[in-house]
Amino acid sequence: MENGQLVTRDGILPYDWNASTCYINRSDVTVLYGRGHNDPVEPEHGESTYEPFTSIRTLSLDGSILNIEGIGLIQGMDFTDPSKISQQLIFVDLDDPENTYAFDLQCIDSDDFTRNDGWDYTYTGFKAELDMKDNEIPRGSYYLKLKTINDDKDVESTLFCSMSAYRIMASYTESDSYLIRMNDYNGYRFEIDIIPFIEELDFTNINKPSKRSSNVSLDAIELNEEGDLKINGHSYMYYIDYDDPEKITYDLYLVDQGGNHLKLDTVLYDDGIDYKKELNSNYNINNISFIATGKIDELSEGSYVFYLKMSNTVDEIEYTDINEIKNYGFEVTPLVLNDKTFTISAGKIRKRLTLDVLGETN
Repeated sequence: MENGQLVTRDGILPYDWNASTCYINRSDVTVLYGRGHNDPVEPEHGESTYEPFTSIRTLSLDGSILNIEGIGLIQGMDFTDPSKISQQLIFVDLDDPENTYAFDLQCIDSDDFTRNDGWDYTYTGFKAELDMKDNEIPRGSYYLKLKTINDDKDVESTLFCSMSAYRIMASYTESDSYLIRMNDYNGYRFEIDIIPFIEELDFTNINKPSKRSSNVSLDAIELNEEGDLKINGHSYMYYIDYDDPEKITYDLYLVDQGGNHLKLDTVLYDDGIDYKKELNSNYNINNISFIATGKIDELSEGSYVFYLKMSNTVDEIEYTDINEIKNYGFEVTPLVLNDKTFTISAGKIRKRLTLDVLGETN
């Protein structure tokens, strides 16, 4: 980003920092809520709308410890008296939004942050070092909100961040994996998953040319009366060639929150579709289809998520990504086998493909 312009995938867009009423400090490059004006705003109070504005400045993961620093303000209120200001970071359960975990943040000087609208935002800064394990945030999937309180006003806003450095972050402890993804299918919403650590699914090994979410498509799914599962799909990481099947591997895992997991047998094949032509791509992506098979009848009770691990070596660089498989409309008849019921569906969380295994007592 340079003065007077924004460099984007769509080219260079003109931008006048002095005419902006939002995030003219260059460290606050998330302009999701920004509004531009043709002429600079005069240094007097603008209209009080009490809208929330947020920006993430720094973010890191170290084991179970989340370090976060940013800006949180209420438009149309001075932030000059830190005794009246407080901030909270709220984890919202994606499976049950009524289930939340809130933590107080440290209110800090926001380093001359200004929106150039006449209001004083001196103490809009927040920071925290939060140990998610010590604070007993259970395994699950969450999105993050910021609650900003100033005197008698309080607002909540979902945290978003499109900065490339923070789009994917991962760490792990002896027992758990922590994965941050800024969900680009939901406006780069800040989401974090806490799942059992499985050595074969080490999210810290994710390495790919683009932070863009890889394409993972479910093409067919079958479950027969003997508990044999078969999944057809295709998947690829963006901006690399898939022209050498000897250097490409896919592995499909089923994982539940208790750490139970199953690796399916996965093979690649060329489905004959010219994806380069169909997608008008500069890259050869013709060896990307897969079939995964395995018996699920011995799985323990639980709710299993499907994770596809992809690896592709190009120019001696091994690129790796791990993604959930989404289910957009595939229906499978539930199976009753060995006194258990096996149900495959689209889960409430990100429409991800889910297998629920329930015993007779459930």
